[in-house]
Amino acid sequence: EIHCGGRHYALHPRFVPELGTINVYGSDITALRAMDKFPDENPNPVLRVTRDGWLRYANPASDPLLVALDVEVGGRLPDEFFGQVRAAADRGIGERLELRADGRIFELLTVSVYEFDFINLYGTDVTAARAIEQANWENERLLLAILPPSVAERLRSGETSIADSFDEMTVLFADLVGFTELSSRLSATEVVAILNSVFSRYDELADRYGLEKIKTIGDAYMAVGGITSDPHRPDHVEAVAEMALEMVSATERLAAEAGYDLQVRVGVHVGPTVAGVIGMRKFIYDVWGDAVNRASRMESSGVPGRIQVTEETYLRLRGRFRLERRGPVPIKGLGPVTTYFLLGKQTG
Repeated sequence: EIHCGGRHYALHPRFVPELGTINVYGSDITALRAMDKFPDENPNPVLRVTRDGWLRYANPASDPLLVALDVEVGGRLPDEFFGQVRAAADRGIGERLELRADGRIFELLTVSVYEFDFINLYGTDVTAARAIEQANWENERLLLAILPPSVAERLRSGETSIADSFDEMTVLFADLVGFTELSSRLSATEVVAILNSVFSRYDELADRYGLEKIKTIGDAYMAVGGITSDPHRPDHVEAVAEMALEMVSATERLAAEAGYDLQVRVGVHVGPTVAGVIGMRKFIYDVWGDAVNRASRMESSGVPGRIQVTEETYLRLRGRFRLERRGPVPIKGLGPVTTYFLLGKQTG
């Protein structure tokens, strides 16, 4: 369809193979379109507005919209709303606006009726659709708060049993030293506020470095690198090291600002793991394996305010980071293990 000279035409193209041409036959459908635009019996709202903002027509289904706009037929639409209508109409057919009225949400299609110099608004109640969209968004947000995006996508696609082996994953454990003693002197609200402040900062760091938070247990925090392939950070060992360094400085800064004595003790190891989704209700994504145990031991045998790493981690980071050999440390279940302290990034 096209409109010109104030009229609407339906065009029907026909190919003429003998001549290698296309003939276009036009039909004047102005009257038909005009009749379509004034549906008194339409169960959905229909409004007709002049191009300078005066409301000339509204069908009975439009009453909630008129109340919301505080306008009657013969009156002028509010300037802000009409500005949106005019802008949408000028951009062309298919532009839609939203209007809340009587506890419902209406989507308004703007159509310029050039033959009468009007703008028609065709309303559809999309309240239920918006509620479904909101519920879907909330479900998606909650799912991604529990699972890595790639795992969430697999669940949505119908997988019911998710378990993966990783030849190499970098595992980080962190524990807030002094928090138990501190929490005994604070109210429950204050305790939760401190944990939320610190762990929210850790979550921001995990997102920045493309890592995955696995869980918190009391005042302990676990994150890993290597679950997803980030083209911007292919070396997850380095990403975890950078996050660990910032965790230490962030904890010190937050504690100083709040005026309490709190430090973080961090342990890191890199090695093979198994990861998967467990549980039917309140399910979680978890990681198991020797790498997890060793990273946990690095944290528990570490020093407050410092980052202790295994020799495997040291071999991956040397040359790019500054590390200090601590020497053999007795580790439960492993005996003496040579460990290192991560000090910072290599400069120069």
